[in-house]
Amino acid sequence: ADIIALPAATMLDTILRNKKDFAAGVYENHLKIGGIVMPSDGGPQERTALFSKSYLKKDFKKSAEYGNPLSKQEQINQVVKLCYANNLQYVGYGNGDSGIAMHLNAIRLARMELADTSTNRRSVITHSQFVRSDQLDIYREYGIIPCFFTDHAYMFGDVHIKNLGKERAFFLSPMKTASGKGLMYNNHNDYPSAPPSALFTVWTAVNRISRTNVVIGPGERVSSYAALKAITVNAAYMYFEENTKGSIKAGKLADFVILDQNPVKIDPMKIKDIKVMETIKEGKSIYKK
Repeated sequence: ADIIALPAATMLDTILRNKKDFAAGVYENHLKIGGIVMPSDGGPQERTALFSKSYLKKDFKKSAEYGNPLSKQEQINQVVKLCYANNLQYVGYGNGDSGIAMHLNAIRLARMELADTSTNRRSVITHSQFVRSDQLDIYREYGIIPCFFTDHAYMFGDVHIKNLGKERAFFLSPMKTASGKGLMYNNHNDYPSAPPSALFTVWTAVNRISRTNVVIGPGERVSSYAALKAITVNAAYMYFEENTKGSIKAGKLADFVILDQNPVKIDPMKIKDIKVMETIKEGKSIYKK
């Protein structure tokens, strides 16, 4: 397997001091260092994601009314600026709209201070669970990639309705809206908070069904083809690997799986039950059922 490690921002100084030992973006024995991760807030299911509008539940003995920041704005500003100045990919971790705003503010400041006009840095805000529509416009302007988390539609969709109300809960990981704005979005599962199954992630993006069978945002469901692209073509783009991975094409690595059913043609509710029959890595069969 190819492993892309995303070091925490606490390692940034070490990486910058030892660039030869920590060469970002270069594989060595199938391992490479990718972007630098910086968190802004916690999880919405725990009411620690940071929002501009209060949680609905009024018992705030164990959590703040608007959530909890995990970092100070000045810290995020510093990390983003160092990443941009040293050509390192920035990966912000943000869930609530105010947590996401902290990353956007830091990126805006770094671009201004460094006179940076690039839209190909491919900075990422992972999770981007409760990003607002107007914030997605900023993503597009700066070339930021939302790495969505549709698994939580099933895992915690019912909890989000209780904590946030339907309007906010239904805009969870808004893949359809992002697509309409022309964003290169992708999707992930964030094990262990969701099962380590790519096909389950496709299933959640297509169906957005909660544990109690509520559709968490009917208007944000995407086609199975779009959901597959999010974890293949678009994911490769996020890691600057679109020329070698993400699709089956002459000149790219022969990395693919053989499935027992076609996810584009079967009943969308059955996608999560598809089985992997064989895995091919660089043209070699490494797993066969």
